[in-house]
Amino acid sequence: MPTLVTQLQTEESSDADPTQTSDLLYEAIQQLDQLIALNDQLNGEMRPLMLLVDQAGAEGTPNSQSMLAQYQTLDQDYLSGTTFDQLTAVQTALAAFQASVTAELDANQCGHDVGSGKVITLNLTLQEGVFYDNGCVVKATPITTGRPGLRTPTGDFRVFYKTSPFTMVSPWPLGSPDWYPTTVVQWVLEFADGYFLHDAYWENQNAFGPGSENEVAQDYASHGCVHIPTALMPWLYDWTPLGTPVIITN
Repeated sequence: MPTLVTQLQTEESSDADPTQTSDLLYEAIQQLDQLIALNDQLNGEMRPLMLLVDQAGAEGTPNSQSMLAQYQTLDQDYLSGTTFDQLTAVQTALAAFQASVTAELDANQCGHDVGSGKVITLNLTLQEGVFYDNGCVVKATPITTGRPGLRTPTGDFRVFYKTSPFTMVSPWPLGSPDWYPTTVVQWVLEFADGYFLHDAYWENQNAFGPGSENEVAQDYASHGCVHIPTALMPWLYDWTPLGTPVIITN
């Protein structure tokens, strides 16, 4: 396009016939519009696919590790794609891969060795929460956990307190880098002393998931609690009885 623009400018300044160059430039602009539209479409499809792959990883389905690697390769192909043909190939691969991940999750919905009854599992590496009932997946969600220096603890816990709403008061004094203003959240499930699963209305709903635990500048990363997307938290609050196991792993 830059070459055609320069050529068109030269033709116009020299009174040469610019018709052919104008037609070529118009065609190039149409092709660029198509390329941008396809890129935008793929950009919107990559995150939902990543979250499905992370769910499979958090569940530990049979092919989850290879799927995590496949996603990384597909993501690199998308990021490096600069032509319509290259992005079309990514689009085709994405659709096939998404179907295989969905089939993997569907085929392995039950039979997970997490214990009987309702169980909450949280994977800190994948920033993924999975909710089970008698070994069957009920729901899954991306999460945001503790920031550097205030990481969410790993281990086996149980929900021992729940309330709605709840006022969170900083245990750090004003002036401390860890201080935060008094904040009211709508639903909390406490699983360790001072550690809660709760909604976080201030966090962008598209920010949850891998890497969000390091987003300190935007104040998305927690101070050790587990942020649950606001849309899901009312369901989780109602679904979770006191005593529900909370298993947190890296």
